[in-house]
Amino acid sequence: MKSAAVLWLWVVSVIGFERATAVFGYTSQQTDERQELREECWLSVDGAPTVLVVPWGADSLRIRVPLDGGTTIHEDLPTPFVTPPASSARRPAHRAFGERTPGAERGVKGEEKFTCIEHSASSQAASSTHAQLSHSTSHSKSSVVNGNIRADLDANGLLTFTRISDAKVVLQEASRTTTASSIAGLLSLTHAFHSDGSEQVFGFGEHQNGKLNQKGLRYNFHDCVDYSISHGGAICLPVIAGIHHEAQQKQHVHTETTSSSNTVLTPCLDYGMLWSMSGYGSVSFNENETVWTAVATRQLDFFVTVASRGSTGARCNGDISSHYVDATGHSPLLPEWAAGYWHSRNRYKTQQELLAAAEEFSARSIPVDIIVIDYQHWQYMGDWSFDAKYWPDPAAMEKALSGYGMRTMVSVWPYSMTKSTSFPTINSSGFEVQNGTTRVGIWWPNGVCHGECYLYDASQPLARQYVWSRVKAGYTPYGIHLFWLDSTEPPVHGPTPAGTHFVAGYAEQVGMSYPFFHCQTIYDGLQSLNQPPLMLLRSAWAGQQRFGTVLWSGDTQSTFETLQNSIAAGLNLQLSGIAWWTTDIGGYSNGHPGQPEFDELIVRWFQYGATCPIFRQHGQRATEPWLLSNTSYQLVVNVIKMRTLWRSYVMDAMTQVNMSGMPIQRPLWYDFPEDREA
Repeated sequence: MKSAAVLWLWVVSVIGFERATAVFGYTSQQTDERQELREECWLSVDGAPTVLVVPWGADSLRIRVPLDGGTTIHEDLPTPFVTPPASSARRPAHRAFGERTPGAERGVKGEEKFTCIEHSASSQAASSTHAQLSHSTSHSKSSVVNGNIRADLDANGLLTFTRISDAKVVLQEASRTTTASSIAGLLSLTHAFHSDGSEQVFGFGEHQNGKLNQKGLRYNFHDCVDYSISHGGAICLPVIAGIHHEAQQKQHVHTETTSSSNTVLTPCLDYGMLWSMSGYGSVSFNENETVWTAVATRQLDFFVTVASRGSTGARCNGDISSHYVDATGHSPLLPEWAAGYWHSRNRYKTQQELLAAAEEFSARSIPVDIIVIDYQHWQYMGDWSFDAKYWPDPAAMEKALSGYGMRTMVSVWPYSMTKSTSFPTINSSGFEVQNGTTRVGIWWPNGVCHGECYLYDASQPLARQYVWSRVKAGYTPYGIHLFWLDSTEPPVHGPTPAGTHFVAGYAEQVGMSYPFFHCQTIYDGLQSLNQPPLMLLRSAWAGQQRFGTVLWSGDTQSTFETLQNSIAAGLNLQLSGIAWWTTDIGGYSNGHPGQPEFDELIVRWFQYGATCPIFRQHGQRATEPWLLSNTSYQLVVNVIKMRTLWRSYVMDAMTQVNMSGMPIQRPLWYDFPEDREA
């Protein structure tokens, strides 16, 4: 307490009393509270520690709640978080395109301080100018301040989050309830937040429903891994950003001085949130309540952030993106040689077929950065190498492709057949996903193996090391370092096999994090070779952007409706923190080159695709542009060449992604928040 008092007096002497009270997040009416500065805080109800709150970067808090009523925090559960930057660190979040973010500005110190406050019995809960979200009448028992965010715990053990600069309640818990889970030792959780009819919610991954605003929608997480439902086109990524427009229309503000009639008032995202639960569950974005559920868990873990003090307009929205990637990891910088056209199809069956296509691209002067070898280029699933019968000389193939200015990406699936070269080690070492009761490997129903096939347990570090050793031996000697990690939800066709157990826990508890761990397998391996990480997936969990993950929109249909729906899907996915995104240009299924309707569709899709972070064509068809009608062919080639001319522009945008997490494709309101129509 003495050290805290000395610090307080020193701050007052340097910056003055009024500014100091604003920095520390309390006013003269709160002088009866006891403050203690530290880097974590147990908030208490009636003296009992209830909620652990830790500052996780600027204006952000990570909250963990043991569900058994104790104070044991389970650090062994999957987590997307990286070591948090200092709570006083700030990073420039939003700049106009073409204006690079200077590296010297990374980590600039601001005035934010992390403060734990335990209120006296007479202390009142923090007031709010936006009462429509303030449902609790209980006096607050304890609080936390980190920069511009304040969390107050009420007598019922529920949290209210306030943006300090305008005293607006941005998020408020309504309830936390648990029931017995079907898995011994775990609980089922229902976690609800108050909402209102004016709220809009964005993000939550990628969904082919054409909706940008998630309000009124419900998602079952398991549907995102059930291929019979999603067709690989759904990603349940529990990262959202919310805004209460009714309040904004009344107040119109995120500003320090709301009382001045001369103040220019602009709206801003109220909060960003990661519900960091890695198992199966659901979310319902209801009109008056947002309800999250977890099927099986030991503790609640979530993250809330607000814009920094003084940020307005587009900068305010950019802060939400910046704070999130500060907490979960920044995307690496995309290699410049990957900013152009990626060519792919299902599939080139032989080395000769692939080289013939590459030679024709070169002869026609159509630039291709990356050409893709899809699945079934192996003899058995789990060989993680070329079948010599159809790919007899990968070294010569790579030399030829390099001469055309192309790099090669190969498809790598996370399964091992009993006939494969990897299975004996995977089986004898217990590296396969097993039944949690019998400890026998589970035959995974992926629909492609055509035999007994087992999923490797990517949550095991030793399993990751072994799988990388096989991938490394099968491809890197030829100079191949780009990997398409297909089928990594991991997909099922119906329920997940009963008893599915990873080293990290049962599927019900940790199953949604599988693609994160599988990406880590390849990322760690590429880092050991000093190769830039770049991998393609259709599934993700929070934090995966730091591994160099490109996500695509799954096995979609070749229709104009799908193209239209892709716009909202891509915007929400990028608002969920993973900015490297693409589609199957032209759609995956039922496209027929040369037919007028499809030729029109693919021209329009190429035009849209050129604006996506990653520019890639794929489909269950022959995808070479010269198979289109002559007019469509010329238009498509023009778009491919145009994207090549944009390379420096794309790299400038990718630099901003790397520095601040700002999406490349953004809804209009992100950059023009003062425009009501946007």
